[in-house]
Amino acid sequence: VALLVAAVGRRSPVPLVPALAGLAAVGVVAGVVSAARVTGPLFSYLVEWLSAVTVAVVLATVLLVRRPALATLAMALAGTGLVIGAVVAPPRTSNYGRQVETLWRQLAPVLPPSGAVRVDVATATRWPWAAGLLVELTHHGHPATAQPYWLFIFGTQFSPTAARPPAATVTVWSPRSGPAPAGHQVALVAGTAVYLSPG
Repeated sequence: VALLVAAVGRRSPVPLVPALAGLAAVGVVAGVVSAARVTGPLFSYLVEWLSAVTVAVVLATVLLVRRPALATLAMALAGTGLVIGAVVAPPRTSNYGRQVETLWRQLAPVLPPSGAVRVDVATATRWPWAAGLLVELTHHGHPATAQPYWLFIFGTQFSPTAARPPAATVTVWSPRSGPAPAGHQVALVAGTAVYLSPG
C-alpha cells in the first residue's frame, strides 16, 4: 500500500516496477525456504500466503505497460479490494473451546477409571478436537497417548509405549468423512463425534 501511495504521489508508476519485482523475488525465495523447513506434512494452508506474490507480479506487469490510466485503475481496484475485504471479513470468534468442553463432559463418565487412554484421529480435520481431549485427559489424571503420525502436532510427550498399553481408545471422527470407526459413539457436538473402544 505504501508503494502504491508513493507511486501516485510521484505521478509516475515506473519507479514502482522494480520495487514490486524485488518484492516478488523476495517472496518466492522466502516461500521456497519456509516450505522446505516445514515440520511434518506440507499442508496447503502453510503456503497459501504465497498468493500475495501474484499480486505484486500483476501490478508490476500492469505498471510496466506505462499506461497511467490502467495503472491508476489497478491501484484503485487493489484499494477497493482491501476495504471490501476488511468490511465483509471481520475476525470471527470460535466456539471450539466450548465444543471440546462439551465432548469431554460426555466422554469422562464412560472412561475406564485407570490406565492409559489412546486418542486416534479418524478425520484429519478434527485433529484440534483430539488435541483438546488430550489436554483434558492429562488435566484429569489420565495417562494419554496419540497415534505416532500426529505427534508432530501433539508433541512427543504423548508417544505410545509398550510399557503403557491403552486401556481404552478414543477416536475423534466427523460423520461426513466416511464409515464410522470401531467402538460405540459416546459424544457428539457440532459435527464432531467421539467413539470409545476397549484397549
